[in-house]
Amino acid sequence: MSEIASTAVHSHGSYIEKGGVQIANILSINGPSRSKSTNEATHLNSPNRFAEFKSSIRDGGELGFTINYVKDDAGHSGLLDWWLADDAEEFTIVDELGTDGPFDGILTGFEDTRETGELVEAEITIKFTGDKGFV
Repeated sequence: MSEIASTAVHSHGSYIEKGGVQIANILSINGPSRSKSTNEATHLNSPNRFAEFKSSIRDGGELGFTINYVKDDAGHSGLLDWWLADDAEEFTIVDELGTDGPFDGILTGFEDTRETGELVEAEITIKFTGDKGFV
């Protein structure tokens, strides 16, 4: 069998940017968790009595990321402002391949964690809205 060098993308250097401000100290980024719902289209004469489905609504899903929380960091304090906002805001995901997005999202979760002997971390959740950045 011949050898093939990996062309995998390394996550080092990846970050999220909002309003031209990089969100610092990101430990991990998970998502987007895209999905698509279906509508059943089965009828009395469906071939071989198999259920049939039609593609329906697409959902950009959610993006989750963990940060070492720094209260006075412009990007981190901006996250709290975003959480307080009622409207979707624009953000991008950047990695060694370039930029994904911009996307529109609503910050739906901001959970900080304090453990003995550990740095303060925060789990951030953004809900994608619309097709911006996906299409």
